[in-house]
Order: sequence, then C-alpha cells, then structure tokens
Amino acid sequence: MLLGLSMVASALAVPMDEWRITIESEVQLSEYVGKGVIGVAEYIVREEVQEWEEYVSIECFCRVMGKEEEMYMVNMTINAERADGEAVHAKVLFEYDAQSGGYVIKEVTSKLSTDNDEEASTASPSLSVSVSLWSRFELSREAEKRIKDAAERLVKERINIKGLGGVAAECFVLKSEGERYVVYIRVFGKPPSGTSEASEGKAKTWEATFKYDPEHGTYEAISFSEVDNFLVREDTRQKAMMICEKDEKIKAFLAENAEKNLTLHADWISRQDGIVRLIFAAFSALNKTHALYRGLIAYIDLKGEEAFHVQKYKG
Repeated sequence: MLLGLSMVASALAVPMDEWRITIESEVQLSEYVGKGVIGVAEYIVREEVQEWEEYVSIECFCRVMGKEEEMYMVNMTINAERADGEAVHAKVLFEYDAQSGGYVIKEVTSKLSTDNDEEASTASPSLSVSVSLWSRFELSREAEKRIKDAAERLVKERINIKGLGGVAAECFVLKSEGERYVVYIRVFGKPPSGTSEASEGKAKTWEATFKYDPEHGTYEAISFSEVDNFLVREDTRQKAMMICEKDEKIKAFLAENAEKNLTLHADWISRQDGIVRLIFAAFSALNKTHALYRGLIAYIDLKGEEAFHVQKYKG
C-alpha cells in the first residue's frame, strides 16, 4: 500500500470527475485502450492511496511505455495533496490487459512530503528508477529481475537522479552473443517541478547498452550517452522502410492494409548499433464510436540491413 494519513476528511476533497489524468504513449493507442488505462489508473488510486477522499488535488500522469500483443506496460506518476500541504508522491508500474480489462502492478514506490519537510524539494520524490522490460527471448522471472536491477544500477551510476523529478527506463532484450544478452536501454528523466524545463514539458533522454550474463548474474556496460530525443530522421526512416520491403511478413501486412488509414511511427532503440523500431497501425471504422485497428512492430538492424524481429497486434 502507498503512504496514507489518518486525519479528518476535508470538505474540499476533489471529486473523481475532477481528477487530472493524462496519458502519453510510445505506441499507438485506440480510444478504447486509452479509456481502459484511465479506468485502471482511477482504480489504482482508490485501492492503493489510503483515504484518497481526503485529498483536494489528485493528478496522475500515465506513460504507456510499450506493448506486447494485448498487454500494455504503463508507468504512472501520482501526486495527491491535502489542503494543509501534506502530499503523497508515488510511482506505479503496471501492466494493463486490453483484452480482459485487468491489470497487474509490477512496482510501487512512494514518498510523503509536507510544506515543513526540509527534504521535500523539486528533486525526485523517489530515488528509485521505474524499469520496464521487453524481450524477444523467453526469460525466467529471475533473469528479468536481474536485468532490471542491472539497468537501474547502471542508470544510477551515470545519472544524478536526485536532480530530476522522476526517472523511467525501458529495456529491450533484442540480441544475444553466445550466452550473454544484449540489452538496450532508453532512459527518460523528468525535469524537477517548478523549473522552466518542466513548464515547457521538456524531458532529458539517454540511451545505453549493456551485456548481461545470466549464468553469473553480471553485466558489462557498453555505452551510455545523452541524446536529444529518440525521433528518427526522414532519411533514416526511408532506409528502414527499404529494408522492410525484403521481409515477407511486413510486405503482407502493408499490402493487406494499403487502403486503410495506415500510420507509421519510427524511433531509435540504439543509435550506436543502428537499431530502429517501426510501428505500423491501420485503422478501419466499425461505426461512429468504434474502430478496429491492426498493428505491426518491426525492429530493424540498419547495419545488418535486416528486420530481425517482427510482431503483430490488434485491438
């Protein structure tokens, strides 16, 4: 459970319909899935924040960091404040099942702050790093945990997370070398609240690579560098598309959905190794309020000129 306070309920408590819940996504979301994520966010606040009715301000920021089939990984930040200035700041990493509407909480961190708390500042409300992981290989739970722990240690070694308003890391296990896995990390650092960067919505971003040895539980850092963003330039996107034309699964998907509302998003997984992710989404209206979408995610090796992993999804 998150931190809670046992005080007399305030008559100024904010009603649920006035909660501020916003979503930002790295993957294409349907309206149906977006509403589902918001519903889960509301439910988590009611279940995990004790005496939530007593807070006069509740804000939630949900970042959809990735998906696999119908499972969406969501990193949520909760800021809830009382009239007397006491507040709860929390981070919840959860997995949302769009098919069943269920969810599984992966990680929870929280901190209590007050107006008189000298330790409360514009720094991060928690010194932990929210880490999500996606792998093309089948990993044991223990291996997943150790990879995520290694990623968190590496981030803390290279970044002063105390000077940020929150840090999240995405891990992609896409390649293997012998018995070791190559892990790519994308790191997002939220600026401290009250700063000009925060008001402008600017986030700091880094990309890193390390090799993980599951037999010995050790890792070797290969690279770690700050980047402006993960957007791919048009010439790089075109090169990735040319490589896609060689893959039969991708060609078939594009041919099947050529006449639908087809969109494409391209971003970097690793500039150093030349790994680009392409996210295709095709929408077709069922009626005025509902639409069917089909998607495909392709991981492209620009140096090796191949699509080394392709997955489809729908909703």
